[in-house]
Amino acid sequence: MLKTIRNSFLEQISLNKFDPALFRGTEINDLTFLIELLGSKLSFTVICSPQSFSYFNCRRIQFTPIINLKVENVFSSWQHFDKIQQEFTKWLQYNVSLYLKNEMAPDLWAVSQQENEVFGIPTFDLSETPDYSSKDKDILRIAVAAFRSRLIESFHPEKDQLDQIDQRLNYLTKSIDRLNKIDWKSLLLSTVIGIATSLSLDTERGRLLFEIARQVFSNAMHLLK
Repeated sequence: MLKTIRNSFLEQISLNKFDPALFRGTEINDLTFLIELLGSKLSFTVICSPQSFSYFNCRRIQFTPIINLKVENVFSSWQHFDKIQQEFTKWLQYNVSLYLKNEMAPDLWAVSQQENEVFGIPTFDLSETPDYSSKDKDILRIAVAAFRSRLIESFHPEKDQLDQIDQRLNYLTKSIDRLNKIDWKSLLLSTVIGIATSLSLDTERGRLLFEIARQVFSNAMHLLK
């Protein structure tokens, strides 16, 4: 396969704002060039017509719930190179993009379960005091407000993101009056996970969000003791 053809795929990777170091290109034989996304099963194969440098076909392994490694040619006949480029761009923009986004997303459930206590909130014995007292509720309302301030200071959310955050925190605050201790603790966890999703946080920033929540609410719970 011509070097200019092989090189054009590297150019497309850069034009679509992907790091070329994430990919490996291998010339399988004179007619076949394989492009792999490193660390994954995803690949894009280009096949050159034996009769002409101008006609091609392609195969791709896509990011699906069950990845099918047995792939067939995308086209039923040889195509001009621009058709192959279009298919490669679609493969990058959907399959590679979705795969990398999923890989970079933090596993917030795993992060939340690394500690025996969620945000420093102890496990409650509902047989003793299932609900918060009026004083407890006031402390928690202050803690939610403090958490919001720390969020804005640390993550600088856009207006639409802040609107979503406020909806979640307002619901969390209103729920202080109607939920018992264990149910409110569960709602707190799901609220923080929802905020992380709204902010599209990567792993490190997701950990920072949980650390902020842990600091704010563990301090609040210390005052409730």
